[in-house]
Amino acid sequence: MTSKAAAAWKTLEGTQVYPLLLEFRDVFRSELPSAPLIRQGNIDASIDSSGSNPVDRKQFPFSREQREAILQWTREMRKAKLIRPSNSTYCAPTFCIRKADGKWRIVHVFRGLNAKVRVPANPIPRKDEILRAMSGGKMFSALDLLWGYFQVKLWEDSIPYTAFANPGRALRVPRDADGHLEQPVLL
Repeated sequence: MTSKAAAAWKTLEGTQVYPLLLEFRDVFRSELPSAPLIRQGNIDASIDSSGSNPVDRKQFPFSREQREAILQWTREMRKAKLIRPSNSTYCAPTFCIRKADGKWRIVHVFRGLNAKVRVPANPIPRKDEILRAMSGGKMFSALDLLWGYFQVKLWEDSIPYTAFANPGRALRVPRDADGHLEQPVLL
């Protein structure tokens, strides 16, 4: 456990939820697992671009601070084996958005790819249907899946589509990454 993760757990000590968190510690992760994903059921992701031409978008400029944030994120993701070098003909630009806590969120712009992707017809339920299904409930919860999309394995032939720009090299994601059209259907 990193010092950041240990500090996060320490802040929860003495709270009402702490015993529950301890009991289910394996569920409430503060770090991504580095173990290889195992295919389970029919929840693997694939990207179908129907044989269209590859999408290679030019990288946006970013500040020194953003560059450092991207490089730090890259080191963490490579250490966790969530990204790897790419020689794909596809490449999405990368940029940063400042989060409420002042940290940077790393974003890949897959708009070009999304314009060519065939999305399965799995409609997401309407908000009013979800609210109606929740009516009468007594307890509600929201769960942050800690990089949830990175926990869904991609089919091998879909991995080249996930290439993105990084200072000095292109990388790719062997798991479903933020920004693809079919993601909401998966999660």
